[in-house]
Amino acid sequence: MNKKILWISLAFLILYSTPQLLRDVYLDGNLIGFTTYFHERSAENLLQGQFYDNLSFGGRPYTYPPGFHVLLALLMPIGKYLVPLFGAIGIVVCYFFSKQIGLSEKEATLASVFLGIIPGFFYLSSHINPRLPALVALVAAFYFLQKTEMRDKLAAALLLSFVFLLHPLVGFTGLVFGAVLFNKNKIAIPYAIALGAFALWFIPFTYANGLPMPSEFYSNYSELQRGVQYFIYETGTAGDSVGIIMLAIAAFGLFKVSGKEERTIARWFVLAVVAALVLGNRLDEQILFPTAILMSIVISRHLADFEKSFNLNKFIARSKLKMLFSVYCIGLVAAVFINMTTFMPYQNDYHALQWIKLNTPQDAVVASAWELGHWVTGIAERKNIIDAYAEYAPEIDERYKDVQNIFFSSDVDEVLPILRKYNITYIYYRVTELNHCSGLPFLTRSGYLDTVFQEASADGRSTSLVFKIEYSGTNAKQDLCSSLIASSK
Repeated sequence: MNKKILWISLAFLILYSTPQLLRDVYLDGNLIGFTTYFHERSAENLLQGQFYDNLSFGGRPYTYPPGFHVLLALLMPIGKYLVPLFGAIGIVVCYFFSKQIGLSEKEATLASVFLGIIPGFFYLSSHINPRLPALVALVAAFYFLQKTEMRDKLAAALLLSFVFLLHPLVGFTGLVFGAVLFNKNKIAIPYAIALGAFALWFIPFTYANGLPMPSEFYSNYSELQRGVQYFIYETGTAGDSVGIIMLAIAAFGLFKVSGKEERTIARWFVLAVVAALVLGNRLDEQILFPTAILMSIVISRHLADFEKSFNLNKFIARSKLKMLFSVYCIGLVAAVFINMTTFMPYQNDYHALQWIKLNTPQDAVVASAWELGHWVTGIAERKNIIDAYAEYAPEIDERYKDVQNIFFSSDVDEVLPILRKYNITYIYYRVTELNHCSGLPFLTRSGYLDTVFQEASADGRSTSLVFKIEYSGTNAKQDLCSSLIASSK
């Protein structure tokens, strides 16, 4: 193997790890994002032999596919760097896959570099999530599916089985894509083994828990949105996306591929785009590898055709065009790096939740907005009412409506019964903009809420508050509206 690709993968491992390393040093070690706390906490529970989640939704059985959390548990306490490692492995996988379909050494290396700097791949590689390891394992399986030896089929089967245990949606998507892309005789045995292995886990699991039921709540997931804007990074609608110029270059490559293997990449790209458009951007990750490979083919072989097709050669010299494209790519990397390093939770969020952890009873029930529920369980280590892991969650739609009423209703007679219903003792409230007095800030005038913690972010764009519920209604009436409205301006 080319030693250069090992050095490149090592460089990307450092790049992908750095946002979390900086947070470890400067931001109290808090993780990037929301569900990251759920995954870390689930891994810690497995290490303790605990298969019941005492905190999520006030208590629920462990129902998440176990593969990713087992991997995290094995690497504790440095499990937060597991995904950057898989990102680096993905660089190497892209290199070998590109060589397998006929790209030269230079082209395969370039494809790997392009993959590493695509915003969606950087985004997925720099925080705890099961989708990136599942995607890398899937593409490694695709590599072996193109071979004919039995040992290669067994390797593909093992990798596909691993994908299902990491993220079943990536697994089933991969099976469908593989059935379209590869020779049916080559995939029959690996598919049968992988599905059989998955059934060994899934059938007993389904017998015990049933299938996840549809819910209105899913409409609130940004990962379930449809539209081309959700896989173009510059729109700012999704992190696991592709730069628009990168996407344009890859799309141009659809008309320049030659040979059966390269046309397989073109079909993969089309399948991925159609799937993301039709089913939602939870499938954005499928676009990443074919985009990188098609970009390499265009830049290495057909740059002159690309220039002529868009009349670029009439306006700018090729050397300047390459320089501008390099600046564009560096800009994308810098934007993702800054975003991941400075992403929520901010210091004021972390401090509020740490206050809850240190100053409330261990059996306290804390209400929060649904997307912040994993912070309540992962940072404050207290029971929440709702969080973003909605599969198999009890009364998910009812809970979502109740939480919306807690935060947005200005009628204390409507809110109090909901608080009593779940035995809520504290509320974690994060406000970024308040233009008029309504909802929870308005209810501080009622005497039922006592503000026990308040801290604004360093840039003044958000304020984190903790309220203690005084069911007697005898607490001194407060007026937070004026200060919050003033800070929003």
